[in-house]
Parts: sequence; structure tokens; C-alpha cells
Amino acid sequence: MYLTCLIVLILAFSQIYSKKSSMHLKEKSKSNKADSPANQIYKTENSLGHSVKRDSILTKFPMKVKSCDQIAIFQAKYITDFADYRSRADGWYTVSAYSINLYKDKDANKLIHSVMISNLKTKPQHLKGAKGCISVDGGNISADITVCFDSKNTADNLLNVINSFYKCRRGDNLQPIPKKLVRQLLQLCGKNGKALYNKDKKDFIMNSKGRAGNKWDADRMRYYHPLPITVPGTG
Repeated sequence: MYLTCLIVLILAFSQIYSKKSSMHLKEKSKSNKADSPANQIYKTENSLGHSVKRDSILTKFPMKVKSCDQIAIFQAKYITDFADYRSRADGWYTVSAYSINLYKDKDANKLIHSVMISNLKTKPQHLKGAKGCISVDGGNISADITVCFDSKNTADNLLNVINSFYKCRRGDNLQPIPKKLVRQLLQLCGKNGKALYNKDKKDFIMNSKGRAGNKWDADRMRYYHPLPITVPGTG
């Protein structure tokens, strides 16, 4: 009797699981259709596609990048005709340490242009003649991308975001240097363990003299100007 009841329960759970799995597969198949929007944003998924415990998506201005794997996702306008800066359309953007992408809608399937940061010949900058707009050089591979806001301050903030990602590409982790480590560095930079640091004036005291027999100092002293460079004859 006990064995019969156990078998019935196992079969019942099996049928329930089978129905749930079938429904999940149907929903997944439906969402994977070519015409279905790919507009789901996972806030805990970083620019590398890894799942993280913190929020990696920046969506509201002003933005501040605190981690190199963050992604900025926002809506703005782009210029549709470079012969007429007034011709603009709504677009969606993603900005990370790796790329800047422009989409026609909040849908990953509707990509217009994509520029890899490594392919940029010049850093993104304000577009002259179009206040509040930023120009992103597409290089030889992609067309240029424009980002336009109603406020120049918002454009400035986006440039700061892009500059932060540039720091990331140079190896900066965007984290402040601990004060204890700063004090240790000051000691290491000092002479005989004594920091060359004036606590009252809050500035560094530079020792510009070359060390005897040091080839690096000898080369430095060949080009070193101990005094400010002035125009000849001005005293």
C-alpha cells in the first residue's frame, strides 16, 4: 500500500514538472522569434556579460562611472543628415569601455551603428555648430555617431563618462588610492626614508640634482631646465 502511494506521488510530480518545462520551452521559443524585441535589460549583468551582485547599468543623468565593467544605457537624439544638424531622430545608446552603440529603438535587434573604442582615431567631443551634441568618430570601419541632448551639461557629463572608460582602458580601476598607501609612497619617494613633503605648505619638494654615476640622471640633466623658460632678452 505504501509503495503504491509513493509511485502515484512520483508520477504526479513528474507530470507537473513536464507541464512546467513544456510551458517554459514554449515561452522561450516565442521570445526567440526574429520579430520579438530584445529589450530586456539585466541590471546585474556587466559589460563582459558576466552576472555580478551589484547594479552595473547606468540609466539616469548625471552619471558617474564607479566600475570599469559598467554600461551606460540611455535615450537621446542623433543627427540623420550631416548637411543639416536640425534633422534629428530618437535613438537609444549603450556606452561601455569597449564600444559605443546606437540603436533605432530600445531593442538590440535594431542596431544602426557600432563603434569599437579601440578603433576611434579621436576622442568623442562636442560637435561644433550643434549645441548639446557629441560627435563620435567612427574611424575607417563605421560611420560617425552623434549624441544630442537638450542640455550642454548633459553632453559634458557623457564626455566625463567616456573619459572614465578611457581611464579604465589605461589600467585605472577608478578606485581612490588609500591614504595609508599614499603615505607609504611618500616615504619611498623620500631620501633615506624621509619623505620629501612639506606638511605646512602641502606640496612636494623636488630634488632636481643628478646622482653621480647614474646614467638615467645624466641623460635627464642634459635636457633639464632648472629655471622657467623665458623669452630671450626679457630677464
